[in-house]
Amino acid sequence: MDAVLADFRAVAERLSYAEPQLSVISNLTGAPVTAGQLTDPGYWVRHIREAVRFHDGVLALDGLGVSAYLELGPGPVLTALAEESLDGAGETPRALAAVLRAGRPERETLTEALARLHVHGVEVDWNAALPGPAGPVELPTYPFERRRYWLEQPTGAADAGAGGLAATGHPLLSRCHRTPGRRGLVARWQDLAADPPVAGRTRRRRLGAAARHGLPGAGPRRRRRGPGRAPWSRWTWRLR
Repeated sequence: MDAVLADFRAVAERLSYAEPQLSVISNLTGAPVTAGQLTDPGYWVRHIREAVRFHDGVLALDGLGVSAYLELGPGPVLTALAEESLDGAGETPRALAAVLRAGRPERETLTEALARLHVHGVEVDWNAALPGPAGPVELPTYPFERRRYWLEQPTGAADAGAGGLAATGHPLLSRCHRTPGRRGLVARWQDLAADPPVAGRTRRRRLGAAARHGLPGAGPRRRRRGPGRAPWSRWTWRLR
C-alpha cells in the first residue's frame, strides 16, 4: 500500500468532512473516536496502511454494554469474527446477525436478522422494514396444549373420627374399628382407593408386605363384596 499513499492523500485532502452523528469505534485505535479524528485526511491515509484492530474494537463495544450487533455487508464474515472476539468475554446474552448471506434470499435474510435483534430487545421499525403496514397475527396453537376432562383425584385421607373410626398411627393402615362380639380390631388400608384397580394377588402382596414390615401378627381377611363396593374394599386387616 505504500506506493499509493501519496495519491490517496491528495484525493483525501480534497474532500469535505463532518463530525459523525453516531458513536464510532476506530479500527485504528480500537477505542471510541475523539473529536476531529475522522475529519483529518491523515486518519484515512493511516487507515489503509496500518493494522485493523477489529478485535479490540469489538471488546470496546462489549465494555460499553453493547449486546446487539448487525453486520451491513455482503456476507457474515465480520459476524463470525465478532463471535470469536466475544467468546469468553462474559455471560451477557448477545445477538449477532448479518443482513446478507451468500446463496440465501435477501428479503428472508434481512427479515431474519431484524427478527433476531427484535427478540433480543432491540426496537425495530417494522413499518419501514416490511412492504406494507405491519401488525400482530394470531399464533397457531401448540400441539402439547390439552384440556383435561377427568376429575382430579383428591389427596389425603378424610377425618377418621367423622365415621366412627379411630386412627392407628400407622403410615399405611390409618383407620380401624372394633368388631362387635369378637376380639381384636379391623383396620383399613389407606392408599388402595388412590391406586388403580389391580389383580387381587397384587393387593395381597402389598398387604402382606405391610404386615411383614409393620404389623406382625396381622393378616388380610376377605370380605364379601356388596352393592356399590369398590374392588379394594374387599380387603381389611384383622389385628389380633
